[in-house]
Amino acid sequence: MSTDVSLTLRRFLTSRVALVASIVVCAVLFFQLVQVVTRSASTGRDIASLTSQVESLKAEQKRLEQLRSFLQTDFFAEQEARTKFGLQKEGEHALIISRPDDSSRSGSNDTQPSKSDTSTQSSEGALRSRSVVQAILEQKNYHQWWQFFFGWP
Repeated sequence: MSTDVSLTLRRFLTSRVALVASIVVCAVLFFQLVQVVTRSASTGRDIASLTSQVESLKAEQKRLEQLRSFLQTDFFAEQEARTKFGLQKEGEHALIISRPDDSSRSGSNDTQPSKSDTSTQSSEGALRSRSVVQAILEQKNYHQWWQFFFGWP
């Protein structure tokens, strides 16, 4: 009986049905292997991408921590108070350097204005001084210093 079983098994293994079944099993195993390798490669790429993203986020976190520590300093608070609110320390004085108006230099000293003209001239002078201050403030800082030290543009 064992010879009958072995003979039947040998016939089945050498038959075309067994050959087709083994080819199908091998093909299924091959496609499963390809899927596993593809998934593994995709996972490796995802890990590399996430690792680089983690590094960039760590660098951004470090930069933000440095910025936060700078923003908490007294120096920054003082600079913001000076630039945004125009504040100054006790004992400091704001200095606005202006050039004398050309019309006041060329005016003659012969005539004395009357009392009614004086009020008009003072309001005109205030408007003129505001426009001079605005013109000076619109100039670049280095240009203002150049004029202060050398007196010419």
